[in-house]
Amino acid sequence: MKFLFSVADVRMVAGQGVVIGGVGSQFDLLTTEELREAIGERITVVVATGDASEFHVLGVESTVSLAGKRNVFVLVSEAANDTALQVGSMVYAVG
Repeated sequence: MKFLFSVADVRMVAGQGVVIGGVGSQFDLLTTEELREAIGERITVVVATGDASEFHVLGVESTVSLAGKRNVFVLVSEAANDTALQVGSMVYAVG
């Protein structure tokens, strides 16, 4: 598994799923398409206890801060729950 980012924010979007956000310096120079390819179709989220959950990626978006850092937002299934997606969790690409 390839490390992507540490979760900085978790938001439920009614009727859509759960958005997890973070920052990864490896994403700063990527185009949106390259970013989506780097994240892939599935991610694994590992919480502080070491428990891991795998999720299907429904969407990937990003913004660029004034400092030039890319903030990454990944939308996963509504089936995701608070115990599987926590701030501080580590996100990895599957495959």
